[in-house]
Amino acid sequence: MIQMLEWPKFLTLINSRDVAIHSVPQVSMSQDITKKAVELANKSGGYLTLGFDRYSLQLYGCNFDSKWLNAILANEIKPAICFEILGFIRNNKRIFVVKIEEGAHKPHSIFGGSLFNVREKQARTTEDVSLDSVKKRQTRCLEYLDTHQDISNSQYRDINEVSYKTAHNELSDLVEKKILGAVGQGRNTKYILYKNLPAYTLERSEVNLFGETLDALIDLNRDSKSKTGLRKAQNIENMESHIIKNSPDFTENPEDSRVIPVEPFQPQEIPASISSAGTPPEKEPEE
Repeated sequence: MIQMLEWPKFLTLINSRDVAIHSVPQVSMSQDITKKAVELANKSGGYLTLGFDRYSLQLYGCNFDSKWLNAILANEIKPAICFEILGFIRNNKRIFVVKIEEGAHKPHSIFGGSLFNVREKQARTTEDVSLDSVKKRQTRCLEYLDTHQDISNSQYRDINEVSYKTAHNELSDLVEKKILGAVGQGRNTKYILYKNLPAYTLERSEVNLFGETLDALIDLNRDSKSKTGLRKAQNIENMESHIIKNSPDFTENPEDSRVIPVEPFQPQEIPASISSAGTPPEKEPEE
């Protein structure tokens, strides 16, 4: 059984500069994982994130479970390394974080390899559906909800290592008994302690229209200015500068490139000594 990792702690981890972090956003074969794990073990250890791109903050998710991950780390690296598997579910996508200790018997190397087959995930062994086993799994679910706001089918499967159908049946049983309440539809359904259902529903109704898909960007860039906002401000500034420069009442000083105002032209009164034709009168000849 893997240890569940909370989202805020995950964000703190990937932003840390005190520990080595490698990532494999998309996994197609076991060597994608074991190669990075060996690199960490042969140095000073660190963390390996799977299914998440820490540079673009994109969640890809993992199509394999913790059993397959544990098997390749234990069997395809020689000498054996010391590791711990953490994980969490975000936007219905499974993310793994593997903590790898510095190797005690360096150097470590990859021994073998295997392609990941989605069908392996679906070919699960027969699950124990006895009453005692069901109660144990449901108890783990309730213990999880003591420290978390809600739980999904995917999270229930990770905690108890069961299939989608089994998780659905056991969660639905808790809903029928009014121990849990269900919010949402299909794979987006969340299960909440029944006593907390009214407050949870009210809170969800006040969620920002953008939803949770931008949580990573918001959390990691909370104190930074939006690029879109900066572009808008620059466009407005350029438009104002263009209007000012094209105004007849303004000119540009070439010395400091600042726009300075110019006094508007004030017509002066024509002296009475000047004729209407615009020429001065002739002087009388001197005697």
